Amino acid sequence: MSQHGASTAGGQRVHRTQSALQPRRPTLFSYGRSDDRYRTIRPLNREYSTEQGYVSNGISTSKYTWLTLLPKNLFEQFHRLANVYFLFIVILNWLPMVQAFAKEIAMLPLLFVLLVTLVKDAYEDSRRRRQDKETNRRTAMVYDKGTGEWNSGIEWRNIEVGDIIQLYQNEIIPADMLLLDTSHEDGICFVETANLDGETNLKQRRLFMERTEAFDPDAFSETSQIECELPNNKIYQFNGTMKIRGHKEIALDQNNILLRGCVLRNTRRAIGIVVYAGHDTKSMLNNTGPRSKRSKLERAMNYQILYCCLILVVMCVAGGIGAGVWKSDRDWKDILYIPGKDDYAPAEEGFIRIFTYFIILQVMVPISLYVSIELVKLVQVYFIQEDEKLVYVDPANQHRHKMMCRALNITEDLGQIQYIFSDKTGTLTQNKMIFHQCSINGIHYSHPHDDTATFQDARSFPLDQSLVEDLEKDGGFDDDSVLHNFMLSLAMNNTVVPNNEDGELKHEAESPDEAALVAAAFVYKYVLLNRKSGRILLKLGDDEYNMEILQTLEFDSTRKRMTVIARLPNGRIRAFIKGADSAIMDIMKQGDSDLREKTEAHLHDFARNGLQPQARLRETYLAIEKEVTLLGATGIEDKLQEGVPEAIATLREAGIKVWVLTGDKQETAIEIAHTCRLMDESQSTILLNSQLASKHHSKPRSKRNEALHEQAAKETGDIIRGKLSEIEQPSARNKPLALVVDGATLSYAMLDQNSDAFLDLSLRCAVVVACRTAPLQKAQVVKLVKESIDVMTLAIGDGANDVSMIQMAHVGVGISGQEGMQAVMASDFAFGQFRFLTRLLLVHGHWSYDRIASLILYFFYKNSSLVFVIFFYQFFDGFTGQPHIEQMYLQTYNLLWTSLPPIVTGIFDQDVTEDALEAFPMLYEQGREDLTYKGRFWPIILDSFYQAVVIFFVPYAVYVDKLEDNGMLVMGTISIFCIIIANLIQNMILTRHYIWIHALCLAWSFFGVFAFAYIYNSLLLETPLIPDPYYVMQNASSDATFWLLLIFCPALAVLPRFLAMFYRRWWHPTTSQLMREDWIKDQRRRKPLPLWLNPCLPWSVLSCRR
Repeated sequence: MSQHGASTAGGQRVHRTQSALQPRRPTLFSYGRSDDRYRTIRPLNREYSTEQGYVSNGISTSKYTWLTLLPKNLFEQFHRLANVYFLFIVILNWLPMVQAFAKEIAMLPLLFVLLVTLVKDAYEDSRRRRQDKETNRRTAMVYDKGTGEWNSGIEWRNIEVGDIIQLYQNEIIPADMLLLDTSHEDGICFVETANLDGETNLKQRRLFMERTEAFDPDAFSETSQIECELPNNKIYQFNGTMKIRGHKEIALDQNNILLRGCVLRNTRRAIGIVVYAGHDTKSMLNNTGPRSKRSKLERAMNYQILYCCLILVVMCVAGGIGAGVWKSDRDWKDILYIPGKDDYAPAEEGFIRIFTYFIILQVMVPISLYVSIELVKLVQVYFIQEDEKLVYVDPANQHRHKMMCRALNITEDLGQIQYIFSDKTGTLTQNKMIFHQCSINGIHYSHPHDDTATFQDARSFPLDQSLVEDLEKDGGFDDDSVLHNFMLSLAMNNTVVPNNEDGELKHEAESPDEAALVAAAFVYKYVLLNRKSGRILLKLGDDEYNMEILQTLEFDSTRKRMTVIARLPNGRIRAFIKGADSAIMDIMKQGDSDLREKTEAHLHDFARNGLQPQARLRETYLAIEKEVTLLGATGIEDKLQEGVPEAIATLREAGIKVWVLTGDKQETAIEIAHTCRLMDESQSTILLNSQLASKHHSKPRSKRNEALHEQAAKETGDIIRGKLSEIEQPSARNKPLALVVDGATLSYAMLDQNSDAFLDLSLRCAVVVACRTAPLQKAQVVKLVKESIDVMTLAIGDGANDVSMIQMAHVGVGISGQEGMQAVMASDFAFGQFRFLTRLLLVHGHWSYDRIASLILYFFYKNSSLVFVIFFYQFFDGFTGQPHIEQMYLQTYNLLWTSLPPIVTGIFDQDVTEDALEAFPMLYEQGREDLTYKGRFWPIILDSFYQAVVIFFVPYAVYVDKLEDNGMLVMGTISIFCIIIANLIQNMILTRHYIWIHALCLAWSFFGVFAFAYIYNSLLLETPLIPDPYYVMQNASSDATFWLLLIFCPALAVLPRFLAMFYRRWWHPTTSQLMREDWIKDQRRRKPLPLWLNPCLPWSVLSCRR
């Protein structure tokens, strides 16, 4: 630590106090509100920060207080359509003219749902409140201008914008701060951002200007003012300006900012000023919680619910008409149980009864289905996240990359994917670059290939002796040769930070390709020793050189290059440029054609070997990135991730089309596609390369260039239509095709006049590879396929350039790797390696789709069967709107007796084992083609209608002569018991995989309803609407007819469904059924058990083909 750095902290007294800091008004700047476009920060001026409305550093992620818990939670719950629907029914039932149930009993289901949700939300909120309290009570060392002292006991919640804070090594940063001083001589510090973005490698942050004297907080506050952008959630972006009296305005960027939640590492001390506090910090603005999307299955379900609403309306209107007709033909004065029976005319009576029917038939709209699906998906997400087979352990640092589910409600979409759009670098490859070959001034140099090499071994790879000899002959800065400048470019044109604290020189790199290039320069004795603010120390052989960095033009996806402008020891100024070969060749000197041809030939060789090429150039400061001189090119090896070829082969076998969208050269993309089994020799490759497109696509859109762009668009369209004509020839039909298109041609192919033809050509190809694509082009390709042919899409990537593609697809997947966490934070699901995608889709996706689809259909079935039974009775009781089933059974039907078994099935059921799903990818067809759900709604409704006919009319025929002697309630009891038993049998038939929890739920539903009936009917209750149910169950169960009906009616009701399943499984088995049969037979061979003990459902075993 430097001398002046020591006096910064050591020269001040440190006090521990909780007293409020007292700022003084600065004298340099006048007061006034910040511009709406940016934020102004006045150091150590809390009065100004308060006046501007800047939030303090205290956070509150809890939603409620004890006073607001009940009203606010109820307000939130009634934003859900389900609860509004139930409330509407409850209110209707309180109107005397339409009342169908006892008021208190009718409220029970709604009150139960509201209470359970309130308790759950209150518990979660109390946990958040405890965490907030713990965070807010952490302390930091804050400078008090009133006393001129550092106060070490200031709680985080009392920190304000403009406060100056001193941090020590391993301290957590309390707010977003601009770095003002550091103990490092070169004005840098290191932070660990794992708490913010999950990355474990250290990041360097630097001072905004070179330090000339010890930092004085008082002097800084009197002479300085900061203007910066308004708070936002972009953790990799910051723009601002520092205004210091006597200095020019100084630009501020993300490299000057310390973000809340990060940890100060490898730096003894740092000082910063708070620019964003509390909920304005980038970490809090990114804390948005799980992403919310609607799955394809849920969208289809909503349409079916509309059909249920239509059926409900038809029945209610039919019942109302029946009530009016019935009353007009009869005298109701002697009928006991019809409220308001003598108060209304027939038409009025019919209109009122419509609303009564809405009450008694309310479950036709399965609103409880939403709650059940939410619960099932929550558990599914838990199982996915806890799957140890989806955990990647990085061998370099043993860091565990667990599966992350950021979207909680689209798990079933994972089972319906038809198109996958993938990035290459870091997604299919490891993104751990190894320097392999280079071309310098037209001369090719190569290094022996090492399959075991990693970045840690990069400094010890075998050297190219011819390159060593050429460097020994080189005169260095005196000769200013191409070879010398090439090596300088490797060592200087980067953001790598040397670290020598442990006595061993290490290079901290944020980009793996930069790490590889610096390591290559190191082995050839161009060693990056130090990087200070605005200066670089290089060691060339035995000599050290200090060079001034005048400007750095960082890489961006538009320019596709990075430039460093430096003043060399000989006084010359050079601009070193690196980037994609296409971006470099466009700015070369026109006279370098021979060198250009040689370098391009070497680049093609690198690409064919699967290497990632970069070109390097230099030119004077007065002609930045224009008319530059070509130095050479590098070939960097980026190996495929483990299991990528097998994963892609498996996904294609599952019927999923895989497209690769990459920024690499065409040759590199094709080579990688062959290596990862995306393309093979049996396919005919179609190349879309428009010469005019390559020549004109980068030219700005202007009137002068419009004709050139139109010409290029026309040529591109002609090429595409020509390729379509070729593949339609009889000789070319039935040949597997692979399409390769470059970014320039793609930009014109996506235009309105060409997009249909391009899409037609793409869909006829088994594989599509797009190279040299920009981030926006990736998203446009996904959008074209997603919206034009209505298929389920998934996009997977690892970097910031993949974010737009990930957000455009139905399902976005991020790879947590070497390129930061932008892709992960934009994704719905994230994991560590591409190969995990197969298990996520083929196992968890298949199960989730099958379970949710079955759950939805089951709810439609069980609710509509009850409604139809109640509706049938209305034809025999004068359309009074009174059900024959006792009201407590109706209110507890969904709540207690019929919801648990399907929910457990939706969580645990397995139509096929995970081993079979991974071994036979063709099973994925079930979800990809929507075979479980599509077209099943109306058959389910018809089946429930048939079952209602059996369950109502058979008991009615038996008890028709006993209805006057409490027979109505007996028949109603038989009806509800038969419905429940039929539901349970149906659930048993549909379940393929039993566990003890499922058996327990079935037992609860079956025995629980009987116990409830005996207990409830033993109580003497006042029931104003229907006859007293007292002892009905006891009397009914004493008759053998009752038990015979409970056996016969459910059996007859489910018989058609059972026979239909038996027929399908015997004569038209699905692929999954065949796999399940093989599994059952294998289980019997391994562990021969009696049929009733077989781990698979007996009903399924009976239907297996022998």
